[in-house]
Amino acid sequence: MPWQPSLRLSLAVLSLAILSAALLLGPQRPLALSGGEPAKEDALGGGGGRWVPSEELLGKEPSYTRRIVAIADLHGDHPVMFRALQLADLIDEEGNWAGGDTVALSTGDCVDRGPDVQKIYRHFDQLRDQAHAVGGEVRNLLGNHEVMNALGDWRYVTPSDLSTFPSLSARRRAMSLHGWIGQTWLANYTLTTRIPYYPPTHPGIPSSARALLPEDAAASFVHGGVHPHYAKGMYAPYPERLNELGKNFVREALKQEADPRGVGQWGLPEGLGEEERALWKEDGPWWYRGYALEEEEVVCDLAREATQLMRVRRHIMGHTPNFERFLSRCNSTITIIDTGMSSAYGGVISALEITASLYETEGGGWVERERMRALYAERGEGGKEGEEVVLDEWRLLG
Repeated sequence: MPWQPSLRLSLAVLSLAILSAALLLGPQRPLALSGGEPAKEDALGGGGGRWVPSEELLGKEPSYTRRIVAIADLHGDHPVMFRALQLADLIDEEGNWAGGDTVALSTGDCVDRGPDVQKIYRHFDQLRDQAHAVGGEVRNLLGNHEVMNALGDWRYVTPSDLSTFPSLSARRRAMSLHGWIGQTWLANYTLTTRIPYYPPTHPGIPSSARALLPEDAAASFVHGGVHPHYAKGMYAPYPERLNELGKNFVREALKQEADPRGVGQWGLPEGLGEEERALWKEDGPWWYRGYALEEEEVVCDLAREATQLMRVRRHIMGHTPNFERFLSRCNSTITIIDTGMSSAYGGVISALEITASLYETEGGGWVERERMRALYAERGEGGKEGEEVVLDEWRLLG
């Protein structure tokens, strides 16, 4: 059903809405499903070969579909993680993987502000293995709070989190170079990721469509935001170079013998180079809020450059909460999916679904459909569920 936040939810988050006052929803152009003309240019310019499908094509099953689901900041709330994954049909009632070949992604900040840090990381480790076994995938990104904990900055750690470890030093050991959390960060978590809609080697893509697939048919994900500066020059190629530098940063942080009392922010490790240190700046990919807070024209200019450099259509991030729904800007070139869903904030539980599908036309040509849905659920047992169509676009290939 279409999503309309209840009065109860609206009142519950009103005290938090000041942070989101600048997060004005960008204009959304509904897709007409009649006629035969290409769609008009969007806010970034260029119609991109968009296609208005016939009724016959609308009723046809696609020849190929890839499904991507992303969730944002969990902040130590495992029940919310469970509900968000169930909302997107990714897990069963026991918490086991049920998403088939879906690619699931978390934009980071699993830690701080809540008690369930260990449960969340262990659950993601479990789901990663289960998904891989059936052709699915679980990708995890590092948020600024993961990196803060790696550095020994424990300002946002709660007593309930600390109580799940035998001691303060045991928590620090878990988040060290040889601890189990530190090791899963290094092995399974990256700074950013690019997910292609049509992987070149995917066996499900029809051979006659392969040569027609556009290079930018992909989405990039990060915790804060990739400013164009961090997708070129010393940070290119994207995403390989950023992930290499991000991994070096976290590895050096985990090596530090930080005081487990963690009062205040510890200095950056001495072993970091200039490129790595810059990642921790205000405009770096772990902290950047410009895509959420700048004026629409500025955001769209930045988004145009960044997405071209990253070879993607969509740039998706968490970090900056909007408590009742996602923030979508520049015809959904930018989508910010942090709804403050942990108990620390009390926002709506949410997940973003992207589906990319290929359809064969009567003449043997190919059309793609790119669809983004926002899935929402109110907090508490029996809370109302709903959805919003963020984007629905068709493109004639070739």
